[in-house]
Amino acid sequence: MMRFNRLPVLWLVALGVAGWMLSQTPFAAAEQALRGLGPDQWLVWLAVNAGIALAGASRWHLFTRCLGVSVTLNQLLKIRQAGLAVSFLTPGPQFGGEPLQVYWLHRRYRAPLPTALLALGLDRLYEFAVNLLLLAAGVFLLARSPLAAIADWQAVGVGLIGALSSIAVAGRFLLGKPGRFTQALQSLFRRWRQHSLLRAVIGDSHDPAWDWRALLGQRRLMVQALLWSLLGWAALLAELWLLLDWVVAPQGVWNFLLVLVAMRLAFLLPLPGGVGSLEMAMFWVFQYLHAAPGAALALIALMRVRDAVFVAAGLGCMAWLGGWRAAKSGQA
Repeated sequence: MMRFNRLPVLWLVALGVAGWMLSQTPFAAAEQALRGLGPDQWLVWLAVNAGIALAGASRWHLFTRCLGVSVTLNQLLKIRQAGLAVSFLTPGPQFGGEPLQVYWLHRRYRAPLPTALLALGLDRLYEFAVNLLLLAAGVFLLARSPLAAIADWQAVGVGLIGALSSIAVAGRFLLGKPGRFTQALQSLFRRWRQHSLLRAVIGDSHDPAWDWRALLGQRRLMVQALLWSLLGWAALLAELWLLLDWVVAPQGVWNFLLVLVAMRLAFLLPLPGGVGSLEMAMFWVFQYLHAAPGAALALIALMRVRDAVFVAAGLGCMAWLGGWRAAKSGQA
């Protein structure tokens, strides 16, 4: 009986969504905006985006080192970029590529599956919680700003705080009663342990009993992870400030905050790469600020060019990680 190979299907879906995303890119506006950038601006833009990528990979590297996984920052950066490309092309660009990231970390670098899951789970929990926290802070600042009448910011902020509260309750449960969670995992894995696919991934000798309290109780590690998250956000804010300056958008702290919040909220919607939601949010904001429509189009074009470069780099990392020889050898 012939075995079904899922890899070509995955590539077709990924490339199809990537092509659809590119078809929505305003190339004429992108070309005009890119022509206006000098070599120094290109270098600064590249450096800021490299800082965003390195900050995220460095936070993940903290957790993997603490758990004893022998993987370098460069190797994690490649896995992260490949996973982010998959997440970007799936409905809801916040999640999607995590199973592949765990798979690559386990199969390629021999990380035990529970360890790989724990390291990535903590990394994503940190990133998502910090993103929601800072976004909620921005929303409540707008609620008390001269732009308060533009939307019901308090209702949006309450929704974000509710999501943060759910994360806090889950974290408190894991810290307070890790034994129950571990027992539930053991029971779940014990039930499916004989499944051929699961055995092929985790092997026969692994038992996913995790000491969550010991890891999460390391305050120094948690503070360092928080600092990497804040550095990543600082680089993200710097990039947006640069882009708004380059497209001659309306200046001012409140205008900048409005663009930032609208952009981040657009990416929370379940659309691949935020295609459509980002464009509508930017046109809405620029119209409210009485800015030239060309400025909004130029900003969208620059963002989509950046996204296309990151997706292309991520798919390249994905192809590199999927090489069968490398996967068998487990080497970088």
